[in-house]
Amino acid sequence: MLGSVLNFAHGSQTSSQVLLQLQSTPVIHTDFAVLQVGINDLHPLGALTEEKDQIIARLRANVLAIRERLLERSDIVVMTTVFPPGRVPMLRRYSWDPQTSRYIQDINNVIREAADDKRVILLDAYALLVDGDAQLIESDADDDFFLHVNPAAYARLNDRLRQIVSRPRR
Repeated sequence: MLGSVLNFAHGSQTSSQVLLQLQSTPVIHTDFAVLQVGINDLHPLGALTEEKDQIIARLRANVLAIRERLLERSDIVVMTTVFPPGRVPMLRRYSWDPQTSRYIQDINNVIREAADDKRVILLDAYALLVDGDAQLIESDADDDFFLHVNPAAYARLNDRLRQIVSRPRR
């Protein structure tokens, strides 16, 4: 059974904002921390072509720095991979970088490598949600926004998270 939950999640935050939040808030110890970050850094890359390399490099560094900050606060850190995007709506295609799926794979590899299966556990959300075209399984897509998942997808992710946090620790 889980005790109280501290929710530091804020929609639309980039990894830099999450890191700043962790650097500027008092440390409160928790048994578990769950990190889901990355897509807010990556989805605007089509409109930020000049800054693309810098944004990706900063995201890679931030993922590791956030992990370290969370390890200072929590016994176990669960890092989730970045969700695959849904089908990009016509209105968004002009600002969507067609290489975004490749960037997501790159960041997901950073996340996978950051997990040690001791104090840093991987929840491979990407693997649970991806279809054969490297996109979000259509039945998991939220009707309102192509980067969000629906309640059924969250239920599957939550089931997997429950398995992770209820697993006996060595």
